[in-house]
Parts: sequence; C-alpha cells; structure tokens
Amino acid sequence: MEYRIYRRASSGSFDGVTAESATYKAARYLYTTDTDSQVGLFSAASLGRQNVASRVRVVADGVDPGDNYAVISPSGTTRETATLLTANSAWLLLYPDDELKVTSATARAIEIVVNDLDDAQFSEWAMTGQYESSARGYSEEVITAAGTQIADFSGEKTVFINLNAAGDVVLPPPANIQIGDKLHLIRVGGEDAALAPNSPTDQINGISSPPMENYRLRSDGEAVTYRRVSGGWQRRQGTNTAPALELNAGVTLGAGVEGLRNVLQAAAASANLDLPGLADEREGAGFVLVATGLADTQEVTPDGTDTINGVNASRRYFAGQPAILVGLGEGKGWAMVGGFDQGEPTALDLSVSTVLTAFSGTLHVNFAGVARQSLTLPAWAKCGRQSKIVLHNSGTNDVNVAPPGAELINRVNSAVPVVAGGRTVLYRDTSTATPNNWVSVNSA
Repeated sequence: MEYRIYRRASSGSFDGVTAESATYKAARYLYTTDTDSQVGLFSAASLGRQNVASRVRVVADGVDPGDNYAVISPSGTTRETATLLTANSAWLLLYPDDELKVTSATARAIEIVVNDLDDAQFSEWAMTGQYESSARGYSEEVITAAGTQIADFSGEKTVFINLNAAGDVVLPPPANIQIGDKLHLIRVGGEDAALAPNSPTDQINGISSPPMENYRLRSDGEAVTYRRVSGGWQRRQGTNTAPALELNAGVTLGAGVEGLRNVLQAAAASANLDLPGLADEREGAGFVLVATGLADTQEVTPDGTDTINGVNASRRYFAGQPAILVGLGEGKGWAMVGGFDQGEPTALDLSVSTVLTAFSGTLHVNFAGVARQSLTLPAWAKCGRQSKIVLHNSGTNDVNVAPPGAELINRVNSAVPVVAGGRTVLYRDTSTATPNNWVSVNSA
C-alpha cells in the first residue's frame, strides 16, 4: 500500500475553504512546501491522488474543541467528518474525486497521511466495514456567540454552551451527520440558548416544521441529547425547568416555555404582563403568576387574537392571590385559574382617612378614629368580580364612604355615612345597567 505524508503550514489558520495551490517537493514519502499561506481544501490532485480511492488521516500541532477534517463529495456534500487531533486521528475514506476539508483556527501546521488503495485493498476495506466506521469517535465544541452553527461531527459530540447574549445555537445539517450519531448539548453558563434546526423543515421527533422547533436551555447545567435519525433528529422531549422571573415592572413574557414558568411580580404599582403568542408556545406550557406587596392590581394580556378563558381580553390578578395560565395551543387560547376572587385580602385597622387600593375577595375593615373621617373606595374596574368590603365603625364619630371620581354608590355619585358603632357591607355591582356602581347594605 503506497503512502505519502504532506506537511503544510498556514500563516493564519486552516479555514476549510481556500483551495490548496502550493507546489510540494518530494523526498521519498515526505512532501513539503515553502508556502505557508492560508489553506483549507485539498483536491485529489493536490494530494497526488490519480483517480484512486485513498484513506486519509490528519494530525495538527495544536487543536481546539470543534476542529475537524471532512470528506467532501464532488457535489459538495460532507460524507464523513473526524475530530482533528495532535495524534491518532481517525482514518477517512476518499473516493477518487473527493476533496479533503480541514478546519482549525488554532493549528498552524498539519500533516496529511495519504494511503492509496488498489482493488484488493479497497475490497478488503469495504468487507471489514471500515468505510462506515473509521471516523466514529468523540469530539467537543465550545459555543459563546448566539447564532453559531454547530460544526459537523462523527460519532458523539458534546457542545458546551456559554452564550454572551441570548439567542439561537444552530444544529448542523442532518445530511452531514451519519444516522445513529449523537449530539449532547449542555449549558454551562451565560444567557438563554434556543437550539434551532438548521432548516425549519428538518424533522425533530419525526415531525417536519414542528410547532416547537427550538428547545431552550434556560438553566445552568441543563442538557439535552439529539440523535441523528432518518429525516432529521430525535430528542427526548422532557419538561424544561426554567428559572423563576423576578420582576419589578411590566414585561412581555418570553415564548418557548417548557412546562410552567414561575413569575414573581414585586412592583409597587400596576405593572401589566403581556403573554407570548400561542403560535410560539408549546401546548401545556404556561406561567404561575404571584404578586407581592402591590399597591394596585395587575393585568395579563393575550397576544393578538389569542384568548384567556375564551375571551380576547386582559384578566386581572391580585397581591397574594396566585394565578396559573396554561396554553391550550394556537387557536385554543389560554386557560387561567385564579386571579379573580381567590383567597382573602389582609384585614385593615384604620383611624385616619384612607384611599383603598384595589383588591379581590372580601376585605374586612375596622375604623377606630375619634374624629369624622372618610374612606375612599378603590376603582371599581380594578377589583375582583365578586369583591366586597365588610366595614365596622368602632370609633366615636361617623365615617363617610366615598366613591372614587365619577363612580357610584347605590347609583349615586355621593358618599354614604356609617355612624359610630355602625356596620355596612359594600359589594361590587356587576349589573350592566349600572356600571362602576357599589351597593351598600347598612346595619345599626
């Protein structure tokens, strides 16, 4: 079996693109050149291969995770890829018209070992199955920039993801990866990473253009494995646990949630949340909303024509009264549990004039002032549908209960008195004939 060793230096890197054009000098089986320009693609002629099948191994003086060499067919398809090592790299089989592609930003010199095969040697190679398994191995790659496409590989590969800005990490084209090969992806730090197919039509778990194309890695240490299968990729779907969001303002909630994402809203005033579009959401995924220490109610708003509980309108939730939203799928809307009239607000002991903040449920108020005071109701529209106030005047003077602005109590825009020692219940009137109306029921 004839062999040759081509020793090549590069002034920059091996880019996998620039065609070899240097002239080599032969000393028995060693071929060298004074040219050290950037290079990356070696034709059959540049390696002295004259219409013959050959096996090739490449070693380098220095490598990084993701450095590789590959067999490229005349049509430009990647047949096989092997990890570039400093020793004991895998053997690849080149057909007569195939090219050799070498990709490394670190290496400054490589050696290409070429063995040309005669008919008997090629038959032996094929019979032993080495033409299919010679490049199987393990490699690694580190990705820090959003939008990076994972380099082609053979065998198994682990990709460590540490993005400096949230974004996509793109899977390699399935056509360049052998069936059965595995890709392990691990987020080791940085920002959220969405694992995107190379083409929207690539199959994931047997579905072309799946409704949830991107699998997001939101937590450090989170991992997922893709296996190359006929048509594309298979992955174990699982449920992606996301870190809780701690907010102090309104925000548009991110799409692509796996499972339920916890949202803690600690804003001191009204700060509304916008839901992602259900076209981008996986069915059954959603949010758990919890508000603390708020001076106002919060609203959660559907996107576009999406609905919440069958209605294309915002819904409110309240401090200390969690709400759960689950996406039922595009065209089916969100299901919201909680928010309205769930639980009881904290009772109030008052002795001075007070403007009540919005609430839901039953609010108990004890007023113990010694002088005439006023109690202003919260905005009718921001309180829960079945909200009511139970008021006891335990002080020594009357308390005037006033509506806010132009709103009504008993269908009149004026205050109602609660005498010393008196009690009243005010409930939110939901009759469409009397909008923004509270009703009071007094007792002596």
